[in-house]
Amino acid sequence: MFTKLKVLAIGILLLSSVCEASRIAPPPGDPAFRCSKKELTAQECQEDRDYARETNCITEQELKEVIAYNGCPACDRRGNYKGWCLQGCFIRGTKILVWDTVEATEEWVAVEDVIYQSTRFKVASIRKDATLRDLNYEYLPIRLTTEGPELEPLVIITTNKRTIGVTNTHGVALANGHLVAAKDINVGDQLLTTDSSEQVLMIERPLTDDLVFNLSVESDDPKSHLILAEGGLVVGDQFLQSSTYLNSTLLR
Repeated sequence: MFTKLKVLAIGILLLSSVCEASRIAPPPGDPAFRCSKKELTAQECQEDRDYARETNCITEQELKEVIAYNGCPACDRRGNYKGWCLQGCFIRGTKILVWDTVEATEEWVAVEDVIYQSTRFKVASIRKDATLRDLNYEYLPIRLTTEGPELEPLVIITTNKRTIGVTNTHGVALANGHLVAAKDINVGDQLLTTDSSEQVLMIERPLTDDLVFNLSVESDDPKSHLILAEGGLVVGDQFLQSSTYLNSTLLR
């Protein structure tokens, strides 16, 4: 009888550990949400991570998983874990280049349709060996997705060929391979595209009452998190938002 109870106790302990670790699993199992109150800076996100560590709000392993997803843990003032948030998104209807595994075709698909059928699509991602002169790409599976409200003004960028709408901290590649936050782009800047570059002609900052959307591909290489939007603009996925990769050169 004692042996059975001991085995049962060990089983409960192991199950508890597994459940605790699963709190940081990708959606739909994870209570991830967008940082919709405001756009967090990299410093603010780091402060949230430090607070979570100091209060034992999450375990060291959970913290490593949050960092791997470039997320910010949310803990209340009592040190209770509430979830973790993602930043930087596309507006509804933004076309992303993907591989449709059902139809076996390359297609431009609206971001919301991609994340709602994330197991069906693989995302066109810049290869690790790509250069500014050779922007070759490959198709990678989707690691996580996010959607939510946006309370800050959007950044609507119009070039001489196309228009794209994103949130403040969404990464956009300049023609020199430098990744910057959308809010830091100016009229006259040259944006990187698959067929050369395009000049920014106009920037608008409207508010929206619609949801915004984003995703992250399955890769540990930052260059692979550069994806293609709206016919060929090179932009970052969720992994590159509000991180040390903004304001850095990913392509040469």
